[in-house]
Amino acid sequence: MTTLPVGSPTPTDTPVPFDGAAPAASGAWTPTLEAGRLTVADGSERRYLFLAPDPAVTDPVPLILVFHGGGGNSTIIANQLGFDELTAPLPALVVFPQGTDLPGPEVEGVWNFGHSYLGGQVGADDVGFIDELLIELAGRAATAGWRIDQSRTYACGFSAGGMMSYRLAAERSRELAAIAVICSSIGGVADTVDAPDLVHLNDPAIHGDRPVSILHLHGLLDDGVPFHGGRDPSDANPRSDVPTMDAMELWASHNGCRPVPRIESTQHGTLRTWSGGDGGSEVQLLLMPGRGHGVPDFALDRILTFFEDHPAR
Repeated sequence: MTTLPVGSPTPTDTPVPFDGAAPAASGAWTPTLEAGRLTVADGSERRYLFLAPDPAVTDPVPLILVFHGGGGNSTIIANQLGFDELTAPLPALVVFPQGTDLPGPEVEGVWNFGHSYLGGQVGADDVGFIDELLIELAGRAATAGWRIDQSRTYACGFSAGGMMSYRLAAERSRELAAIAVICSSIGGVADTVDAPDLVHLNDPAIHGDRPVSILHLHGLLDDGVPFHGGRDPSDANPRSDVPTMDAMELWASHNGCRPVPRIESTQHGTLRTWSGGDGGSEVQLLLMPGRGHGVPDFALDRILTFFEDHPAR
């Protein structure tokens, strides 16, 4: 597979199957993560993994950014969402950015999504990282012969990765058509005297000027990011999240959606849809009874379908 050179070869630059992937039958396609890295404006080296688009597809393909949860990494979220179980390449470029490791307590994969005390300690400009990553990916596409559909750039993520997706939607609405988050929050407050300036509500009415469609999946038993907002009772991280319904109503209002959602029962929970938004945008909230803080096994199919139905207009 042709790739854009990204520096001196390292073990992580070698294409490898997903962790735990079963051996493929002879001649069968196996999903393979490839590695990339770039040096960003502050001089630090940032890494990412990607799945190349189906080479048989000649039309422009969507670009999907997938953000891992806090303390995780790119391979973990790829496995959690089931990308390792694909039986054929997707007609999309799927990219898994890697967060910054936090020294001291040695927390892996932290995102500076705005109201994170840990992310604030790192101080990484993760929005700037994604800005530069999009340029890097355009270079890869030009070299490899892919064509990226600029009207179909998406972001999704679990937990802190969803919070990073929300921040991008709020601050880079001209880049994103839609986002999908799992067990996450739009923002909140780092409520600690040690970090008085880490207050970022990711309010799209302030930071964004275009509608972004939203899909939010949330377990009603989630303690990690409580549905009703506040702090994770088991975590020492002094972060207090915005209630999920507040986030939905904020985005529905920003997108110009109808104020009252359509409510329907599905096999996975109760789906609320705020429709009629500017440019055909929607806000959807799937509440999952009996589920806690985790990635449901049906998430990838629902996310890909939502993205397919919501290009930028």
